[in-house]
Amino acid sequence: MKGFKILLASTAVLSSLLLSTASQAQQQTNTISNCNYRGRERVINRGKCIIRSKLDEGYIYVTVKTSWGRTSYFRLNNPYTCNEWFATKDTNGCQVVESDNGKYWNTNSVTVVYFGISKDNKGNEKLSYSYGRAYSLHYNGSFKKPLTRLAQNTSAKNAELQKLRRELKQDVESRKKISVAAVYIEDIRTQTEKQARNSFVVAWSKLEPNLAPFMGAWGGYEDVRYIYPSKTKGRVCIIKNVLGDFSFDTGISLGKAIQTDNGEVLFKVGNYLVTAIPKNGRLTRNYDVPFHSPTPLSALPKLLNLVDSYGEFNGISYRNLIQKRFKDAGCTTRRPR
Repeated sequence: MKGFKILLASTAVLSSLLLSTASQAQQQTNTISNCNYRGRERVINRGKCIIRSKLDEGYIYVTVKTSWGRTSYFRLNNPYTCNEWFATKDTNGCQVVESDNGKYWNTNSVTVVYFGISKDNKGNEKLSYSYGRAYSLHYNGSFKKPLTRLAQNTSAKNAELQKLRRELKQDVESRKKISVAAVYIEDIRTQTEKQARNSFVVAWSKLEPNLAPFMGAWGGYEDVRYIYPSKTKGRVCIIKNVLGDFSFDTGISLGKAIQTDNGEVLFKVGNYLVTAIPKNGRLTRNYDVPFHSPTPLSALPKLLNLVDSYGEFNGISYRNLIQKRFKDAGCTTRRPR
């Protein structure tokens, strides 16, 4: 890359370790390779590169260490969905943040502008990150994302979800006793809205008994989750609207819960829906106010009218990006035939 200082890691991978915690909620990778630090026309440094990564709290934390003393720290979000991360979130919410010491993360501080997994002209996967026109790192090997789905049937997972459901019940009951808090979970749906949404759920329950109860538009505090069915069995499509900031995600059935591609777990008790994330090997609640009182889903064109008409990413409007992902994932607004 002309004019850029480049760090190239050779294809000869000396060792690769993959370590998993017993709970399978957190995983680590540790890859050591030959590498060299190249300027515009010559190799400046030559030695070893160590790339360590771990999954925790819904993020991938990456440490890149060279044998000549340079260490870089990155935090990547939406680990299941993204293969590319940018200084500013794209429509999938993919963002990379760099830290000086691996402890403090300032999302408003722009240093690294790109971190991603791409393919060269021979089809080989490569990891690279860029500081704009300052310099870039290119690693001649695939970046192993430290991902492990939560086990589908484990007593540990069931026990954690049962505990979180008890906490949700207690939270709801406590809020109902305080008028100021109760207003945030008040059911203001009309009877027509309730019947329409329930009818949609009943129709999909014949094909997706575990996922159908999640389908609908769930309102929260400054946040709405639209959970749509998919033509792919065992999958749902999720559009998030956080203060007008829209993003798209998919999820799979995890018994009577949903695990999303960004690592969240959605579960519900009655008409209340909340999220949890893996933290230190365990599921931990990740909400302030429960989503509640699901209403019928809007047709996609109507929902997309709420998306910023001027927002775009790489020249493609957010509306078109969400619409494309919706179609590619087999999402639908219709009842099953």
